[in-house]
Amino acid sequence: MRSGWGGRYTHLLALAEYEKVPKVDSCRVSKQFKGGRVELAGRNLESGAMAGPGGSNRTLVEVFYDVVSPYSWLAFEPQQGADNAVRAPRYPPPAMSGSSKRVLELFYDVVSPYSWLGFEVMCRYRGAWNVDIRLRPGFLGGIMKESGNQPPALVPNKGVYMGKDLKRLAKYFQVPLQSPKDFFGTVIKKGSLPAMRFITAVDMEQPDFVEPLSRALWMRIWSKDEDITQPDSILLAAQKAGLPSAEAQRLLGLCATAEVKERLKRTTEEALNYGAFGMPIVVAHVDGTPHMFFGSDRFELLADLLGEKWMGPVLPGQKSLL
Repeated sequence: MRSGWGGRYTHLLALAEYEKVPKVDSCRVSKQFKGGRVELAGRNLESGAMAGPGGSNRTLVEVFYDVVSPYSWLAFEPQQGADNAVRAPRYPPPAMSGSSKRVLELFYDVVSPYSWLGFEVMCRYRGAWNVDIRLRPGFLGGIMKESGNQPPALVPNKGVYMGKDLKRLAKYFQVPLQSPKDFFGTVIKKGSLPAMRFITAVDMEQPDFVEPLSRALWMRIWSKDEDITQPDSILLAAQKAGLPSAEAQRLLGLCATAEVKERLKRTTEEALNYGAFGMPIVVAHVDGTPHMFFGSDRFELLADLLGEKWMGPVLPGQKSLL
């Protein structure tokens, strides 16, 4: 079993640098945290009094925190600055002429709704950033087992929050996410191994179809509440993706081969070696160094590293294709 702390600590250092707080030391962070009086949206949280300008009501934002949490510090500190401050990237933008594109690897599994969000954002930014995006289908079940992690929905409070969070994310990312009615049976019990083996076979033989096929499988499980594990279900997704019927049948047959199984296992191990403890992860290769980002909410950090501009999950003037 592998520990996921290495990946989490790497994120913590990147966040500390991005948020411009002192370098985070996991043993000393609580000593560095500067607590005290905090005012949010016109309310003095010490007294509970409202202090909106001119007596007007303002939206109240409450921050519940503990100084032992470094993520609490990052949420806490920006409230001390200007409300509308815009952070300029610290890294110089990559030269566009004569320079090679930075490689971004996206490791994902279609059983993960957060992978779908990260996948669509990467596809949308493919032409806006000077990057080469490489889709790396892996197996989330293997990641969870080897890292000692467990699905967030198995923790009661996380499960309740996840249901609400996905609705907000669906609207914000313009992705038609909708949880399956039988979440445990669909996501936890059935899983995605047959689907990910099929995507892997397609990646090996017909890589141009990996993007539309992955999207079609996400649409089935996370939008239409349809199966992605049975052969007929997988073939329907392949048809939706435009893969010829005879070729889809041939590739489905390859899923039982040692070559496809080994390829999926190897990709999953690569993600683990980068420090993965869940999916999606994005690995940015900059100046010969890999930088791993977990989840679908770290694109500001990724843009900061690349010297690119983050303009939200949907680019201005761009319409979602979903």
